[in-house]
This record gives sequence, C-alpha cells and structure tokens, in this order.
Amino acid sequence: MEPYTGAQRAFCVRAYYENNKSVITARRLYRHEHGLRDLSGVPSANVIRKWIRMFETTGSTISITARGRAVSARSADIVERVRVSVQRNPQQSTHRSLLPLILQTAAPHP
Repeated sequence: MEPYTGAQRAFCVRAYYENNKSVITARRLYRHEHGLRDLSGVPSANVIRKWIRMFETTGSTISITARGRAVSARSADIVERVRVSVQRNPQQSTHRSLLPLILQTAAPHP
C-alpha cells in the first residue's frame, strides 16, 4: 500500500503549480491542510518532485505496476527460425545468433 492517497498527491501537485512551482510552499500548504504540527508527516521534497515528474509524463501520480506473467513472443515461426539459426552455427552463442532474428522481427513489415 502506498503511504499517500491519490487525493493527497493531487493536492501537492496542485499546490506546486499554483505557487510558482515551489516545493517548499507545497509542503507547507500540505502541513496546514492536514493539521500537522511539524514536517514529519509531510511528503519530502524529493517525493513531491517525483510526483511532479510522473504527472508531467503520464498525467497521473499513481504508479501502475504490471501484474501477471510477462507476455512472450514465442510463435512457432520464431521458434523454428531460432532452431535453424543455432543449427547453422552451433559454435556461436545463442544470444549473438538471436540478434539478427530479433532485429528482423522488430522491423516494420512493408
């Protein structure tokens, strides 16, 4: 669980932009808004800057992590090309023999 809610993060981002991009002022306003006596419960300046970067790049301050198993691109065609490539030159490392295949499949088809 993340320590700060989306509303709390949004408050800091909004306070940052409304006050001439000042992290210090955003922290101070957060402290007053939530009735905290000191800065111990206030997000640090680095955390607020991280939220600002996330907001500017993704439009959100919530980090979404991928769940589940990673998607694999193992089709029968690719498996066959790898098998042929390894048989053609068994002395070459598998990684090195796969590079042309990876580049070939990554290129857009006309």
